Amino acid sequence: TFSFDWDGSIKIASKNKIKITYSKETSGNQITDWQVIDEDGTIYQFNTSETSLSQSAQISNFCSYRVEFNSSWVLTKITSPRSGTYITLTYDGYSINEGWHSLESMSHKLDGQCQGTVQGILNSSYSDFTIYGLRLKQIKTSSNVTTVNFGVNTSTPRTDVTGTNNFSLDSIKVYNGNKLLKEFNPVYDYSATRLTLRSIKERNGSVSKNPYLFNYYPGGATTKQSKAIDYLGYANGKTSNQYLFPPCKFTPPFGTEIYFTGADRNPDSAATCGGMLKRITYPTKGYDDFEYELNDYIYNANFSSLPIERYETKWMIVA
Repeated sequence: TFSFDWDGSIKIASKNKIKITYSKETSGNQITDWQVIDEDGTIYQFNTSETSLSQSAQISNFCSYRVEFNSSWVLTKITSPRSGTYITLTYDGYSINEGWHSLESMSHKLDGQCQGTVQGILNSSYSDFTIYGLRLKQIKTSSNVTTVNFGVNTSTPRTDVTGTNNFSLDSIKVYNGNKLLKEFNPVYDYSATRLTLRSIKERNGSVSKNPYLFNYYPGGATTKQSKAIDYLGYANGKTSNQYLFPPCKFTPPFGTEIYFTGADRNPDSAATCGGMLKRITYPTKGYDDFEYELNDYIYNANFSSLPIERYETKWMIVA
């Protein structure tokens, strides 16, 4: 790993002798490419970047914004220091657009006359995020002897995402010259409400091996717009939630205790595991099972019903 120092220099957290350099655009501060040289002198070039666009789709009472930036860089070339031979990696472009609720609050005006449940004004913002990504298309040696092609199913675009050129991986083919050495073919469905890998089969000429099989926990993965989530953001299956904030109560200095309605953010392990990988079965018929558990957190019953409070003028409270 590495980080930038205050003066812009790169600090590398490694005992190995690694050199990292980068280039910036002529007008601006965005990094355009990277080069990494390891202790053997092998050169790794990251000359192509993926970009991301983050912007708010304002719902109420929050400022809008728009930020576009280089979010990642992909490996494009590996060069041997001795022979000068190299491997090139080429990519195809695609885009994925997603959105989620980024901030939500409820404002209540307390005038000393309110009792019981108090309805407030919902303030919320919605963030829209677009990734202009790169999908690996081919790996090729400088001698053109070995080539690995990554094919996609262009006839059936993915239905679980929005954007452009969203195709599932259809095949991985390894060639020696013009001779096909081996091929890998994945099979998908949408059983987890998203594109779900069910098997991968290796084929060598006319000989096919037993496939790798993938099984998942029942239930589907939740969407990023869902409010059926627990306190840590994992799915909890509470689809009746109308808000993100939990219920709370408040006792003002001039009146009786007031209750604020909210979402059920309690965790649910079955809902959290929905759509997650449960078992990998190998071609030998052996398998690995995956079990998950929820995070632990400290709970104090004496303070569980108290809201997070922020006082403003005229007894305005945001809970």
